[in-house]
Amino acid sequence: HGLEMTLAADALLLGRITHRDFAGAWPRIARDESEAAATRAYAQRVDTMPKFVVSRSGSTANPSTRARRGR
Repeated sequence: HGLEMTLAADALLLGRITHRDFAGAWPRIARDESEAAATRAYAQRVDTMPKFVVSRSGSTANPSTRARRGR
């Protein structure tokens, strides 16, 4: 179910901490041929999707990510 939703989505909306965790894992998993095919497909999709990060601090793990600083 998660793979289907991710494949159909246009972008990801994430909190800063979740984005940090994703940024540290999914690019590596997307390239790791020892991972299961479904896991790699999910990781490859997540890695290439636009990401919108909501953050009180305004900082994100990746400067190319669009961030919105909130209260």
